[in-house]
Amino acid sequence: MGFARFRKATVSADGASNVTGWISLKKGGIVTIQGTITGAVTLQRRGADNVVVDVTNNAGTIATFTAVGTYTLGPDETQAEYRLNAKAGAVSAFPFTMMIEGR
Repeated sequence: MGFARFRKATVSADGASNVTGWISLKKGGIVTIQGTITGAVTLQRRGADNVVVDVTNNAGTIATFTAVGTYTLGPDETQAEYRLNAKAGAVSAFPFTMMIEGR
């Protein structure tokens, strides 16, 4: 697992997916979206098996962030590496900055 605790990406146009770098997260974290955004940024996890999946809640709903603001990630997330992904076609207002930091 990586040791990075803070990753940031400024998204100025759509096209390919725009992602933050991976952070190691175990005891919660913070996601911040700044600027102008229309659409959804997805939280993703990469496990020890190197498989990347969209994070879901117990009901199977994918964890997304659709508005400017600061969000707290649950403190009981599975130990893994996490990132934010503004998938191609998923957002339509620019520019915006997405940040993820962990503890």
